Amino acid sequence: MPQLRLSTQLIVDEANRRNWPVDIIDASQSFVRIHPHGTEPVLLKSVISHKSNALAAQIADFKNITAYLASENGIATPHTEEVVSLPQAISFLNKHTKVVVKPLAAAHSNGVTIDITGGEQLRAALLHAQPYSKTTLIQQQVDGMDIRLLFIGKQFAAAAIRESASVTGDGRSTIRELIDAENRRPERGENYQTALNIIPASKVESFLGARVDQVPNPGEMVKVVGPANIGAGGVSTDITEEVDQTLVDLGRKVCEITGLAIGGVDFIMPDPRAPVSQANPAYLIEVNSAPTLGLHERPHFGKSRAVSRLFLDWLTE
Repeated sequence: MPQLRLSTQLIVDEANRRNWPVDIIDASQSFVRIHPHGTEPVLLKSVISHKSNALAAQIADFKNITAYLASENGIATPHTEEVVSLPQAISFLNKHTKVVVKPLAAAHSNGVTIDITGGEQLRAALLHAQPYSKTTLIQQQVDGMDIRLLFIGKQFAAAAIRESASVTGDGRSTIRELIDAENRRPERGENYQTALNIIPASKVESFLGARVDQVPNPGEMVKVVGPANIGAGGVSTDITEEVDQTLVDLGRKVCEITGLAIGGVDFIMPDPRAPVSQANPAYLIEVNSAPTLGLHERPHFGKSRAVSRLFLDWLTE
């Protein structure tokens, strides 16, 4: 029987706590209808509702438009170009030393390759991105922590550091075997139905290649997927009470210029606990118009944030 995605399940659980009737219309697509007391019923697909902005969702889907609007408003973004030929992409790589290749309109880290430093890597990355979008982007890679800020009703709700999926060596097992063992843990599931997603074999193969059959040393931590995406098996650490206000203000500004009523705003920066500055720059990577609530309500490390409660409060105000 199909399960709701975790975000929707958290919303349904909160509605049940309030004794609000809930209709499960299509669990596989996370379509539900909530009946708040004293107001009209509300139809939801995950966190998408009548309060969501269709144009903002389109802006979020197209990373180049997001970057254009952000840059226009003084928000730092990595240097990015649309790939028109391999020689042009190689020229871009030569200027920036290390780059990311990503599809223009894909999500959940599909088709994304990071840490590209050579021509053959670049060629493979372009081929990897092509099935997911007609247009491929090449982007200057900026290093630092991957931070997701959640805004609900344009109000700051939570912050988390996202880290790529990794395994720890035992001196006997191959990386492939360690991943298989990790994916058997009950906390891991598919399609955002649990707190942690399984680590996808396709993304591991793309990132590690033949290294997947190596045996790491005991206690050695090995990153097995490039992007720090929860959908690709990554983990989150709550930093809601530690994130610097200057970064929160920047994230709110992003929501305002893109029109996101509820949004996940992703930055990369050296230290999100310190003010944004030239020495500690924050680069906007992308925005998400349907951010997962599980990232914050059920983080891998740190305090749980009651974001489903905040969501229903905003939805029915």
